[in-house]
Amino acid sequence: MATVTLDFNQFGSTIDRPEDGERCYMMLKEADPANNEVIVKMQSVVSMTTSCAKQIFGRICMEIGEAAFEEHVILDVSDGVYVIIQMGLDEMIENAKRD
Repeated sequence: MATVTLDFNQFGSTIDRPEDGERCYMMLKEADPANNEVIVKMQSVVSMTTSCAKQIFGRICMEIGEAAFEEHVILDVSDGVYVIIQMGLDEMIENAKRD
């Protein structure tokens, strides 16, 4: 297993546009978190919409599974952004259980 580091700081202090969410998602997907440890650096990001959190992290979590996501994706983020990401993940997981 390789370690891949992604820098989402390049998207600025706020990730709230669907096109940026899609670019982040594609970067994360290409890092192959099912088979690699992926460190996502977001220290400069102070805000993110839950829709972008779901678009980026929720989709990956659903694709590779909760256990692999928790084991392989390491978020280097502020506490506030972590809460937003967790809210998006929780909503995706809850919706998947209802379907």
